[in-house]
Amino acid sequence: MNRQNWTDIIESGKYIVDETDSIFIGQPLRYKGSTSGSGAPAYTKYMRVQGYTDTTSMERCLGVSEDQIILGSGAAFQALRNLEWRWIRRDVAIVLHGDREMINMESGYDAAPNDLVAPYPGGFVCYQSGMCILGKVKSGPIAFAQRGLIAIDVQYYNAVAAHWP
Repeated sequence: MNRQNWTDIIESGKYIVDETDSIFIGQPLRYKGSTSGSGAPAYTKYMRVQGYTDTTSMERCLGVSEDQIILGSGAAFQALRNLEWRWIRRDVAIVLHGDREMINMESGYDAAPNDLVAPYPGGFVCYQSGMCILGKVKSGPIAFAQRGLIAIDVQYYNAVAAHWP
């Protein structure tokens, strides 16, 4: 399991990955809309999420995926999905606060401990003024394309960097 501490805050039970998307553990997520039915029970309202897509890192990040949802294909997969949505799991837990391993997506940047980072498709990049704050590097250095521990805290996503705790 990707969870590092029992005090981590994780939202679950209200997010669903669209049946046309897949995500992996430690991937930043973004809001895609809401849904009921079409892959979810009609009586339950879910927020649809997908992998973070903003390459400028300015869009708000909901948090980081605690789960891996694989995109299925083929007639057997579709028949099973249409039979019962729970057979092919689509609901996902999202980490809002806590330590998670993530991938450094910025070439030439070695993330040092306590560096502020921003979400990026597939991982994180060095925070620059105007970007959404994802958290801080907990341990490092983390070289390009390597995994490292990030202290996630999305509640300060638009805070001034100098005032981030």
